[in-house]
Amino acid sequence: MAALEKIRKRAVILTIVIGAGLLAFILEEAVRASSSFFNDTTAAKVGDEKIDVHEFQNRLTDLNQANQNNPNKQDPAVQQQQLLQQMVFEKILGKEYEKAGISVSNEEMMRLLDQDQEALQITQQVAQQLQGRQNIQSPSQLDKLIQNQPDFYVQILKPWNDMKKRIYDNRCGQKLAFLLQNSIQPNDIDRLAMQEEAKDVLTVEYAKKEIASLDDAKFKPTEAEIKAVYDKYKDMFWKLEDPVRVVEYIAVNLDPSEADVAKGKQVVNRAYALVQGPKGLDSLRTVSEFGNVQTVAVPVSDAKKMGQQSQDSTLAAFITSGAVGSTHLTTVGNNYTLFKIKDRQVMPDTIKYMAVAVEGNKQLQDSVLAMLNAGKDVSKVKGVQVAPEEQTLQLQSAGLPDSIKNKFTANAEAGYFKFNADAKQALIVKVTKSTSQMFTTMGTSSYEIIASKATRDGALDKLQAFLNKNKTAADFKKNALKAGYQSREAMVSAATPQLQDPMTGQGIENSRKAIKWALTDKEAEQGAVSPIFRENPDVLLALAITKAYDDKYVPMTEKSIKDFCVARATAAKKADALEKQYKGKAKTVADYAKAMGTTVETTEVTFGNDQMGTVNTMPMMPNGLEGDGGLIGAVAGSKVGAVNFWKGNNGVYAYRVLKTTPSNIQMKKEELNQRFMMQYGIYDQQYGARRMSQAILGSAKVKNNTAKFY
Repeated sequence: MAALEKIRKRAVILTIVIGAGLLAFILEEAVRASSSFFNDTTAAKVGDEKIDVHEFQNRLTDLNQANQNNPNKQDPAVQQQQLLQQMVFEKILGKEYEKAGISVSNEEMMRLLDQDQEALQITQQVAQQLQGRQNIQSPSQLDKLIQNQPDFYVQILKPWNDMKKRIYDNRCGQKLAFLLQNSIQPNDIDRLAMQEEAKDVLTVEYAKKEIASLDDAKFKPTEAEIKAVYDKYKDMFWKLEDPVRVVEYIAVNLDPSEADVAKGKQVVNRAYALVQGPKGLDSLRTVSEFGNVQTVAVPVSDAKKMGQQSQDSTLAAFITSGAVGSTHLTTVGNNYTLFKIKDRQVMPDTIKYMAVAVEGNKQLQDSVLAMLNAGKDVSKVKGVQVAPEEQTLQLQSAGLPDSIKNKFTANAEAGYFKFNADAKQALIVKVTKSTSQMFTTMGTSSYEIIASKATRDGALDKLQAFLNKNKTAADFKKNALKAGYQSREAMVSAATPQLQDPMTGQGIENSRKAIKWALTDKEAEQGAVSPIFRENPDVLLALAITKAYDDKYVPMTEKSIKDFCVARATAAKKADALEKQYKGKAKTVADYAKAMGTTVETTEVTFGNDQMGTVNTMPMMPNGLEGDGGLIGAVAGSKVGAVNFWKGNNGVYAYRVLKTTPSNIQMKKEELNQRFMMQYGIYDQQYGARRMSQAILGSAKVKNNTAKFY
């Protein structure tokens, strides 16, 4: 955080603040209009507490401002849902802190503040700016001044308090994690039981009759049996926190047509011919489709890597040995890039330097420069800040202007020099190390063939014609393929930020408005078909609502759920039939195998396994018993030599423990403690954060209302 820059450039800050204020006003008016329409300002409800949409919007505005220079920006809907989840988590954590009596005292907070790197950096910057007008020796002292004189420190008041909240929350989280980690601990009996579990390896012979050997048609379950399976699993799999809509959707990618591609290739060929002429890349000024010409310097040693990244192996050879003045064209899909070699020479590549910032007039700057070149320590000089370590700069790949490059290269052998200075401040640097290598300098320009207006309009007209003929969800789904569209099913709720591209499986940018329509529009009832959504400039979207679930659970009528319940109920009936047919009808495993029409198999069962110096936290699944892990527990409790029968998920088993062999696993107390915590504890080193998050998030009912506003 450049607090120094914020204080120094007040005019810029005022402009930003005014602009942000106008943006906030506009957004607030939009939210207020939505709020009055729905007569509710709740973005989400966490138990009995609510997250107000204005509070949510303020946090969202702050987040957008913080990320405005981030080149990897997210879809706004994805960012909104991530922020909401964070705020829900904060609400739940706040309750947990309160119930557990967790807090951070002011004295503890000041100690944490004095140890925080961001707080220390801001404090140094502010102290230098004020040049002794305030006594600032530490972040805790600066905090007192900020809280006592908020108007004077208005530029850093909010970021400072946001930082304090982060420190406070982190400390409370550490305390809660410590409590959870130590709330469940093994005693001597637990450790002894775990050691006993890992003590022996059991050699087992068994015969298995799989339920797959029986015809499903002969074991059709009743509706009551299917419902029993549904009731058993509904809280685990099909519980709904918010209303859900099942939709069929069509996503039409606006790709260039064959005519567009042919026309685009004519542009590329013309540009390629012009670039090879006497004006080179400058001639592209007459070809509007190509973007601005840029100059890049590529290390010859990295040519192979760049060729791989551009999916053009010939580019590597061009960079390495192409003649100066020669031209190269790369093609990736509908993207074309022209390269023209300007020069190839050894140039400075990487430099390391020390930097010293001086706040003061020219006399102070010259004095500090002389002291530095005399080898003196200037860190105690008022108005001077010395960088704690060497800085590294890639001269050719950083896109730096020649003026800056030349300052470094011209003074590479000198001592400290003024890199940048005016009447009030200066940056003094010293190059400590410089390396050079061979570079190929090239001019480059790119062009992407996109769908023409005629192509886009044609795709829009075609999709609209389809919707005009198919005005119900049933027709939408039935006739999509015949019209040349691929219809996909999706379940959406208020927490769904995007639909997915049916071709790539990636989220479709800006598809939240279509989801919002399905959840909130007064016309969006079961069976309804949407208008066309064009928020994504590269995709046309349309959807139809096939089912609407507003109850506590997804109903059993949902095909995938019904199929699951029928399969489980059928398997149970088949297992019951196999058990009735074989159990108690033989005295040896071999006799059971003969009756089942199968063979006797042998495997080993253990509850512990020492591999790579670690102890497994779950029993090892023997070959042939996958999917019927409950059999392992039955085997462990069986007497050596006794023939037993067991009914599982995949079949029925007749088995006998032939022998037990000591496993020679002797776990230390620390290993037993670790295994216990990983099996039974809510917090551990490997999965702690996830387990704790799941436990906390599951402790409150959360209702997401964001679809009303976003």
